[in-house]
Amino acid sequence: MAATRSSEFGDLVQIKKQLISIIAQCKERGLVHSVKWASELAFSLDALPLNEIPPAPELTEVSLESKTKKGLNCFFMICFILSPDIDQALYLFNELREQDPFRIENMDTFSNLLYVRSMKPELSYLAHNLVEIDKYRVETCCVIGNYYSLRSQHEKAALYFQRALKLNPRCLGAWTLMGHEYMEMKNTSAAIQAYRHAIEVNKRDYRAWYGLGQTYEILKMPFYSLYYYRKAHHLRPNDSRMLVALGECYEKLSQQVEAKKCYWRAYSVGDVERMALLKLAKLHEQLNESDDAAQCYIIYIQDIFSCGEQLEHAEVSTALRYLGQYYFKNKLYDEASLCAQRCCDYNDAREEGKALLRQISAVREQGEPSSTDLSLPCVFNPLINTTTPVRRASPLHLSSVTP
Repeated sequence: MAATRSSEFGDLVQIKKQLISIIAQCKERGLVHSVKWASELAFSLDALPLNEIPPAPELTEVSLESKTKKGLNCFFMICFILSPDIDQALYLFNELREQDPFRIENMDTFSNLLYVRSMKPELSYLAHNLVEIDKYRVETCCVIGNYYSLRSQHEKAALYFQRALKLNPRCLGAWTLMGHEYMEMKNTSAAIQAYRHAIEVNKRDYRAWYGLGQTYEILKMPFYSLYYYRKAHHLRPNDSRMLVALGECYEKLSQQVEAKKCYWRAYSVGDVERMALLKLAKLHEQLNESDDAAQCYIIYIQDIFSCGEQLEHAEVSTALRYLGQYYFKNKLYDEASLCAQRCCDYNDAREEGKALLRQISAVREQGEPSSTDLSLPCVFNPLINTTTPVRRASPLHLSSVTP
């Protein structure tokens, strides 16, 4: 009987040693929940004698260097995420995963970047990999939710974000992402509740304020959306998306001066979506400010061409069409002819371009001379043209409008 008890005690000692070894390995791989379960199980067993306790792993210079490098990589990734350089952040995340393939922390942020870039195969691989490591982590549920959202399966995406919130009700990203999914499902009331929960968790989360602004904009309540967009702009003063959204709200409220300020400021700080100048030009066009509208269209086209983007950009034809008519009215027939020829490259502007070329040919046959006014800007001049305004971020003073 005594021999049986001693053998059972020896088995428990071995089990506890194995648990302690498992805890150390899980800590290295970032498996927090596994560490918790193994620790609770090991704590329930009898304490080991002092001579039986396994020694702690030595902290060598190599391990210190690798840990420091991983920490710096995470720091740099967060910095790049807060900046517009998404490609560099993706590169750092891939490098971090090569160094630590079992890492789960910050992988939800990695999935957000993959979602923005619409990298479906990479996001699918990340989701399957995290499920194999630990499917009961908040980050894993958020990654799976992003994957289903990218596949336009919004009901499944919302389900996984709800699972993440059951694991951690104060997960800020899950509340915001769930609000986005409810917006996709046209469930505005649920989206508002999700965004408000996100604000309760962190009042400085600009994404939740911006989401509320979008929701109330869909509900055609511009005063409310303006209030929430102003909150988001206060948190992200140099984000062009917030400024463009503010400008659209001011337009709907017939505050054109404030709208023009917002659009120009969005261009000055670096327009991510390349929409600020177009909206500013169309606003000038509505106000019959033809010279200012032409100037904005010119800067827009020069930016598109200088960046080497495809000529099939959505609004290039609109800008060229307006500039062709603008030059024709000001008797700059050479510039108008160039714009009309470029319009022929686009299906939606081809007929108007051909009609303008016929008008120019008719005017030239009548012997009418071109204008020699050098003060008018030319769209095909180099970017260093003195008529092109310099990007300068001026202070933005907006009127206070609250619901």
